[in-house]
Amino acid sequence: MYLINKSYVSLGSRHIPEEIERMRELPIGFPGHYRRLIEADTLRSIKESATSLLRCTGEKIEEIKYRVKGKKKLDS
Repeated sequence: MYLINKSYVSLGSRHIPEEIERMRELPIGFPGHYRRLIEADTLRSIKESATSLLRCTGEKIEEIKYRVKGKKKLDS
């Protein structure tokens, strides 16, 4: 999400959740999925949270792919 938002961790690792919540371009439900992952306490909940986080992130990346123009091919 940092790359998509052209940002970087600026307040330190303890403040990453706050920085993520302030980003302008996030997948729907990303902050909730992220918070569930960092609060997970069992292996099963970690796997489920990570899977849902990856799915919503993958959907956002696919959406961005369609907005970005491909590189022009060079003529010989």
